[in-house]
Amino acid sequence: MDDLTPEEYIDLFTKMLRIRAFNEREAEESHRGNIYGYVHLYTGMEAVAVGVITALQPGDKITSTHRAEGHFIAAGVPLDKLMAECYGRTTGVCGGRGGPMGLAEMEMGVISAFEVVGGGIALATGVAWAFKKQKVDNIVVCFFGDGASNQGVLYECMNMAALWKLPILYACENNGYAVDTSIERASASTQISARADGFGLPGVVVDGTDVLDVLAATRQAANRARGGDGPTFLEVVAPRWCGHSLVDAQWYYRTREEVMYERQNDPVQHLREHLLAKSILDEEGIDALQMQVGDEIEQAVRFAESSPWPAAESLFDHLFVADGE
Repeated sequence: MDDLTPEEYIDLFTKMLRIRAFNEREAEESHRGNIYGYVHLYTGMEAVAVGVITALQPGDKITSTHRAEGHFIAAGVPLDKLMAECYGRTTGVCGGRGGPMGLAEMEMGVISAFEVVGGGIALATGVAWAFKKQKVDNIVVCFFGDGASNQGVLYECMNMAALWKLPILYACENNGYAVDTSIERASASTQISARADGFGLPGVVVDGTDVLDVLAATRQAANRARGGDGPTFLEVVAPRWCGHSLVDAQWYYRTREEVMYERQNDPVQHLREHLLAKSILDEEGIDALQMQVGDEIEQAVRFAESSPWPAAESLFDHLFVADGE
């Protein structure tokens, strides 16, 4: 990726630092009882969201999963609004009604996070069909996990998308486990991208711990989609470091040795070393960036803590579409 400017490299690194720091603080606040509901961390997968979403253009859309905060931060959603939503406060992106698993921010191109496994696949394909009919130069990225790759809706949608050459990227975040079920136990073929062959689609395996590889592969797929050649299936491999959620101890289905091995392949550290090697940043510059991101997270927490809870009388608001909306 020699075509990136120093500012673009730093932007990639900053977004990855934000995702890592946000998730770490989100875990702390959940353990303290300040964030309710299930929290699914994106730690170890930061390069996936940043690499894919950086390749997009204004007007492009994404659908996310229950491991959504990384996608939202990469898309530029303000940290204070994101943290406030996790806290369930009215200043959050969904007015405190979604929490960590029910995020959406249409103005930033994020249609929604979906708690249902594979829940965004059909909707994303529908948006791509709308883009095709409108003849606009926009694409859709549909994020889903390796577990969702076994849902039948994926194959129905890939068939339609291939047949109609829809401008969509199917981005499978393969972190090795669907909750506590390893891909070896769930899939007869562990190379998920090969399933695209049956629909005549390119199936590309990408190192999800290298943000530059992810960005390059996504740019190529996005150019193909914008050029009218249809979808690409991206299998972005980035093992998760933690349990499925914060209540999942994970040690009953994987070993500590496995997790320690995966943590040696740190996407944030990879990019850090790259920036140092190219003299884009020095140690002092990296320290300054980390302090800046730390301050941003602290400000987001203070904003969330000082924001009001939704009023009880608003409980039934936004359940139905009103006339004129």
